[in-house]
Amino acid sequence: MKENLRLKRENEELRKEIAFLKSGGILCEGNRLEAYHFIDQYHMEFGPRWLLKRLGICPNASYNYRKADYDIKKVKVLDGIEES
Repeated sequence: MKENLRLKRENEELRKEIAFLKSGGILCEGNRLEAYHFIDQYHMEFGPRWLLKRLGICPNASYNYRKADYDIKKVKVLDGIEES
């Protein structure tokens, strides 16, 4: 029983790894911004923690990127409101 669970987990990990390698060729260049965009796009398929671990990005850096992106969008919206 335990062996079956272990094999299922291992199989799922290998499926993720194969799908990641097929879809993430651009990430080989090491562009951090592209990695963040990749995480945003594929976090539902692979899981954010798995992607962060695989890309070698600490979770705090990813959260800071998302917060900065949110702040930029917020400023744009506020500027649009002020122009009206």
